[in-house]
Amino acid sequence: MFKFFTSMITLLVIIFTMVTSSVFAQTQPVDVKKLPSYLNSTNAGTEFYISVPPAYATFLLPTDGWSLYIASGTKTQVTIENEAAGTKRQFQTKPNDCIRVVLSGNEAQAYVNADGGPTGHPAEQIYTGAGLRITSKAPIVVYLSVKIAYTSDALLAIPTSGWGREYVVNTYQAHNWSMPGLNLASMCTIMAAYDQTRVFFTMVGNGITQTMGGMKIGQTKQFLMNKGDVVAIASSMIVGSTLAGSRIVASKPVGVISGVQCADVPSDRPWCDHILEMELPVNTWGTTYHMTRNFNRQAGPFFQLFAKEPNTNIYVNGANIAYLGTKSQTSVADWG
Repeated sequence: MFKFFTSMITLLVIIFTMVTSSVFAQTQPVDVKKLPSYLNSTNAGTEFYISVPPAYATFLLPTDGWSLYIASGTKTQVTIENEAAGTKRQFQTKPNDCIRVVLSGNEAQAYVNADGGPTGHPAEQIYTGAGLRITSKAPIVVYLSVKIAYTSDALLAIPTSGWGREYVVNTYQAHNWSMPGLNLASMCTIMAAYDQTRVFFTMVGNGITQTMGGMKIGQTKQFLMNKGDVVAIASSMIVGSTLAGSRIVASKPVGVISGVQCADVPSDRPWCDHILEMELPVNTWGTTYHMTRNFNRQAGPFFQLFAKEPNTNIYVNGANIAYLGTKSQTSVADWG
């Protein structure tokens, strides 16, 4: 799905046709000093926090719900707890095996807006102790899946050792064409692993977006978070709203998950689905990406480009296809 891009300055390429994350392996000798700092860590760790933007879940089938999939190369004790939900459980992993842990909605999500009601997304605020914390004695890998009737998605959790202090929100337009009166919002959650973490959220979006709390383009809101806290932000009921491109800067490392409660990709095509992704901090971004064609699909992938620095040129196979004069993003469709 990802692409071949070379930028004059660092940029990030994000794709919406599927949700996967991976830590990549180098097959050629490289200069380690030139690698992004994130490559000093991996997607395995001993501490994780997760708080999922809510899915559109008007009803659940017997096999539906929220699940963790936890794997380790060794036997180790794992603790899963949510202070706000009042839940805690412990178990042992099996070497080179994967264990599924079924979660309740109030463990996985800071708040619930199951039917996508227009007032179901609150104004941006702190949810004290609402982050789902996963800890272990030895390194583990954690996936989370959301499986709801007729929609599903998943993410690879990034351990706190891989978090950063600056992010750009990668999300998509809120669903808005087939269900008037609903707000299947563009959303993000911010999770803190350290006390006294000061977080600044600057609204960017697409020029028309407002948050449920009334934030407009260019406005910044500050939050003082403690360990385990979650900030949840959702777009308000404006057709075509998206939080994409909004910037998060924190005094200490934080985790960020972004998504849409039920999105159409492209925005004018049925049927909507929940989308999720745990973001990589900007210090991990690069300048070259490779894209493969979508196998057996009628159209190419959709992706968004985000510039870390102003005055960024974007090239595809040597051709300059875009110029980003500011820290912003552009959308490109049907490539491949």
